[in-house]
Amino acid sequence: MGQSSRKGMADFEYESLLDRARDKIPTDISERARWTLPEPDIMIEGNQTIIRNFSELISKMDRDANHVYQYLLGELGTSGTKESNRVMFKGRIPPKRIRSRIVNYVKAFILCNQCNAPDTHFVKEDRTTLMKCQACGATRPIRL
Repeated sequence: MGQSSRKGMADFEYESLLDRARDKIPTDISERARWTLPEPDIMIEGNQTIIRNFSELISKMDRDANHVYQYLLGELGTSGTKESNRVMFKGRIPPKRIRSRIVNYVKAFILCNQCNAPDTHFVKEDRTTLMKCQACGATRPIRL
């Protein structure tokens, strides 16, 4: 057999193996839409700023509501109250500032720094909390 025909067979074999592998990928992974967070519904009322869809944001983030709430309080430098589906911050905080802090939270505590997938969760090892990616298996330490 000549060199060119053997190379052609290897290409065909690779393609068929690749097709077989693609067929084995579960459809919920292969057809998964890009993960997006709903737009925060922010309203300024008097001397308070309210995120009206906080519970919806939390359910999409798949994180502890208290952790997100405490992070926002610290980042915004204010105090507030958390109710069942909304949070209220003292002071008139520009919505753009709140949105940027939510984006920072997502980058720090949700998205994998290796593959950028949102499929992460927290794992406690000894006294260190790690963020582990379910998509690529990467881990990195985080401060809670």
